[in-house]
Amino acid sequence: MKKKSFSLLLERENVKEILEDIKESGFDGVEPTFHPSGIPSPENFIKDAEILKEICGQFGLEISSMRGGPLFWELFPCDNKEKERELFILTENAIKTVKIMGGDTLLIVPGRWEKGQSYFSTYNKILEKVKKISYIASDMGITIGLENTQSCFLLSPKEWAEFIDEVNSPNIKFYFDIGNVYYVGLGEPSDWIRDLGYRICRIHLKDCLIKKEGLSITRNIVELGMGNIDWKCVKKSLEDIKYNSWFTVELTLPDKNRKEFLKRNSLFIEMVFG
Repeated sequence: MKKKSFSLLLERENVKEILEDIKESGFDGVEPTFHPSGIPSPENFIKDAEILKEICGQFGLEISSMRGGPLFWELFPCDNKEKERELFILTENAIKTVKIMGGDTLLIVPGRWEKGQSYFSTYNKILEKVKKISYIASDMGITIGLENTQSCFLLSPKEWAEFIDEVNSPNIKFYFDIGNVYYVGLGEPSDWIRDLGYRICRIHLKDCLIKKEGLSITRNIVELGMGNIDWKCVKKSLEDIKYNSWFTVELTLPDKNRKEFLKRNSLFIEMVFG
């Protein structure tokens, strides 16, 4: 059985309570978020990393990886030299945080394309910055996983494969979010997995429920097994590429019945992938 992790923004006031619930629900690790209002935070990253590592150790949890947080979104496509300097400092500090906590992967969303921008120009700007941060990742021995989101950037397996191949670094990989690709309507996750293959370093698990009423279509992110994703095909495609890393659930943790929610999603992973 591969290891299971839960991804979330950890808040200081209830971090021990949350981590205890995650462990008791059958998870092996946690993926915290590098966020100004959470732990670890960019402002106190060394101290926060040491604190969080100690708390996780008390509950027998590993740090599977860390989400880079929203600050990266704004810094990637920017032309401003000062902003570029901020990006490199933020990347270096985030990588140090991951290493202190004992993780090996940093998730980053590499910017976004917006209306009025040249897609080609945005692509080239982000590619240039990813190439530069790949040297930081290489020097510090950490993998950076670039994640697909609703950012209107890199919209097919072909684009992602070409982008990662152009970066040409063993430290830059693809962090594939199964639910996101289905939510945006970009095809079947199993096809993406087979197409991207060895470029995938980690996966995020979430489900997506699509309802059609007449000409209207609604899409909602839901917990595992309650949407339309074909999990048997996902499992087969992961076996085909010999995926052998963490299964990380990325869902909003409810305020009520939190432990039951965690247990259901933990059990689903065991039932499908165990």
